[in-house]
Amino acid sequence: MKRYEFEEFRDLNISDEDLEDYYFDSCDFINCHFENFTIRNSFFTECKFTDSQIINLSAKGNTQVQNLIFEKSLLMGINWKEFLVGDGFLEPINKIEKSTVNYNTFYEMDFKKFDFKGNEILNTEFTKCNLTESDFNSTKLNGSNFFECDLKKSDFRNASGYEVNILTCGMKNAKFSLPEVINLLNVLDIKIE
Repeated sequence: MKRYEFEEFRDLNISDEDLEDYYFDSCDFINCHFENFTIRNSFFTECKFTDSQIINLSAKGNTQVQNLIFEKSLLMGINWKEFLVGDGFLEPINKIEKSTVNYNTFYEMDFKKFDFKGNEILNTEFTKCNLTESDFNSTKLNGSNFFECDLKKSDFRNASGYEVNILTCGMKNAKFSLPEVINLLNVLDIKIE
């Protein structure tokens, strides 16, 4: 296994390839582009991606991704369930800042007290996630759905474009603002005049 610790990688451009038997710990990836990329039997721990694009990433074999930071990056077409270790004790993502998340799937992930504000979270599915006390304030959430999530004490004020299934999500003390809060009633299939 090839090991890299505290290394910096710049301007990588990798498409339609597999990365197999690598170990990256506390590495920085700057201005990198990964597309249609599969990680096999590899480890990424506490790495940071800045000004990077990660499109259609998948995991195979014994792959572990833990505590990643994304800053000013694009994450597109990723099913994060593939990157959960065991029962999800260590989460793949530690922080997302000033980034665009598009067509991602988050399933059974722990985002308790997670700060999503300042990002665009588009066309993304949150299912059975713990989002207690998470902050989506002023976040663009166009086309994003929340199903069977714990949204207690979360903050959706001034957020836009979200769909929350109020029949399946716990929402006690969550904060919303007008006019977007009206969209919470969509699941009830009622007419408002």
